[in-house]
Amino acid sequence: MNKRLWMAIVVGAVWCASLPQLATAQTSVAIIDMGVVFENHAAFQAQLERLRQEAAALKQQVAQEQQRLQARLEQVSAMYAPDSAEFLQAEKDLRTQDTNLMVDARAKVRQLTTEEARIHFETYQEVCKYIEAYCTKNNIRLVMRYAGGQMSLDDPESIMHQVNGAVVYHRPDRDITNAIVQIMKETKQGVGGK
Repeated sequence: MNKRLWMAIVVGAVWCASLPQLATAQTSVAIIDMGVVFENHAAFQAQLERLRQEAAALKQQVAQEQQRLQARLEQVSAMYAPDSAEFLQAEKDLRTQDTNLMVDARAKVRQLTTEEARIHFETYQEVCKYIEAYCTKNNIRLVMRYAGGQMSLDDPESIMHQVNGAVVYHRPDRDITNAIVQIMKETKQGVGGK
């Protein structure tokens, strides 16, 4: 047997023997349910709750102020004739106050929305660092997001969510959601600290 042919056979045999390892290394994929991770991120949840309370307080404050303006308009209506200069001026002032109230409320809502986006962004960045560290340690090359949960005929949205999801099947041991949640808890990042 010629030396080149012998070398080709040896190289071919080594290459074929390594195929299963190459396939495993190239397909080391995991999945994560980011919804569950965010639900278990205590600092994130606390910040969202604070925003919800601020939004509810704003809504209540606007409603009370509108009621006050409406009561004032009714008082003016009882005091002056509808075509009098006093009535027209008071009505104009009250309408201006109402408009200013709505402009201020919309500005506050935009501020709360921006704050919510910032909270999501920062939490996502933090979680991605945990995922990267975990994947580096466990030789995982790709992580795909999926939405856990079960489909229910009583909940059409759950059906469409699963049907349109990117992950159709996964082995349970490929789901790193609980591992990431546990890492967050252990580092206190997910329980209110930073």
